Amino acid sequence: MKKPRFTLTQLLVVTGIVATIACLALPIGTQIRENGRIMQEASNLRQLGVGTAAYLADHDGKIFSTDSQGGWPALLHQKYITNWKTFKSPFDMRPDGDAASPTGAGVPVSYGINVHILTHSTAGENAFDGAATRYTSPSQLIYMAPNVDLTQSLLVFIPGTGDSNIALHVPTKAPATSSENRGTHAKRSLITVLFADDHAANIKYRDFATASGADGSARWQPIHHP
Repeated sequence: MKKPRFTLTQLLVVTGIVATIACLALPIGTQIRENGRIMQEASNLRQLGVGTAAYLADHDGKIFSTDSQGGWPALLHQKYITNWKTFKSPFDMRPDGDAASPTGAGVPVSYGINVHILTHSTAGENAFDGAATRYTSPSQLIYMAPNVDLTQSLLVFIPGTGDSNIALHVPTKAPATSSENRGTHAKRSLITVLFADDHAANIKYRDFATASGADGSARWQPIHHP
């Protein structure tokens, strides 16, 4: 008796089915990976928020400044957040560096603190002396976010390490087109932000980048005048 064999037509049909399934599965797998990174990003930021709250409790409610010795990541790492991986975004593809470093020298840090919170001053209308209790709108105020290089069309993080006071600078303008989005996910249209009341949320990059008007002032200025 002859053994049954696949005909060429049957082989082509099976190959076509496998190729179709692979094409359908690829975007699903990509989305699953992105969703995992989004969840990890929010978790990192929440942990940094908890660590900051503990730091504030130990320092009379005063937040870090650009003059903080050793850099704010190293200050948090000393006592409040001992795993350097918490300071690195899952979207940041730089090498991990020396995870055992006590000072954070050479350890990549992906997040920056709102420059208006890090820069303390007693002069001017929006002067901020570092007292976190003085935040005008903590639920709207951006405290920390991924420090993306806004000059690059590709997703690139601004170089920063654990022994640095890494500032998150206010984006200069909202994107005119979708190709100008500089977020971290959803085709660069969204970015995960930690607010001053310690809640993390995904917001549109367009909203993140709009610093003008009352809403923009509430997002970027610790003390503002509506």
